[in-house]
Amino acid sequence: MLRYGENRVILPPPFGDNTHNSDDRASAWWGFTTASDRQRLEAVIRRAKRSWLCSSDLPSLAELIDSADDELFHSILYNPHHVLHSTLPKETGSS
Repeated sequence: MLRYGENRVILPPPFGDNTHNSDDRASAWWGFTTASDRQRLEAVIRRAKRSWLCSSDLPSLAELIDSADDELFHSILYNPHHVLHSTLPKETGSS
């Protein structure tokens, strides 16, 4: 759904307000991209910024992927109900 405001189009994800939310799948496919793939993906973001399809202060795609990866790891580490939490090694006493 498109929403109009302030003389610009606001799009739903991936260019809408939810762009900064973690997407757990992002880091999985990001690892399979080549440098050329990443440059082309970043170019899409740059064009979207120039066309006002997303905020000009949107971080780079690499930064968004890194942030999503960090959020996922934090969730796994500190949420005992996360499905992957049980796969973590047991805590040992600090020495």
